[in-house]
Amino acid sequence: MGDPFERVVSGADIQFVPYKGAAPALTDFIAGQTQVMAVSTTVSLPHVRSGKAKALAVASAHRASNMPEIPTTADAGYRGVEFSVWMGILGPSKMSAPLVQRLRAAAVRSLNEPANVKRFIDQGMDVLGTTPEEFGRFIALESAKFGRIVAQAGIKPE
Repeated sequence: MGDPFERVVSGADIQFVPYKGAAPALTDFIAGQTQVMAVSTTVSLPHVRSGKAKALAVASAHRASNMPEIPTTADAGYRGVEFSVWMGILGPSKMSAPLVQRLRAAAVRSLNEPANVKRFIDQGMDVLGTTPEEFGRFIALESAKFGRIVAQAGIKPE
């Protein structure tokens, strides 16, 4: 049968196995109880580097800076399959523009410190210091993309 999400994205019939987090899923994967999993590079990178797991593709628009040899899903033949774990800083909608700019400037300074850049890259993350407007557009695009996937898969809240 498979989970509707996987069928919509790849057309493959993959059996969805729910886990209560990445750690137990990864334990079963490394032990050979499951054959494939999708997980962030921050979780998978140590296991790929140790040889316990093989990275098949990164589901982002660009190759990971710390694993440039791993193809993107588009490189692997699955165009439009882009999913990434992202983080951002949000504040109240009525926050003043000067305060937004001060917080953004402080965040960008911190993100660009060489020790922090190295730490992020070592953990499998790429750092983007976008503007509040760019981040807002990104969130809107992500919401629309996942809204389409949910609707196409017929996923309903339980």
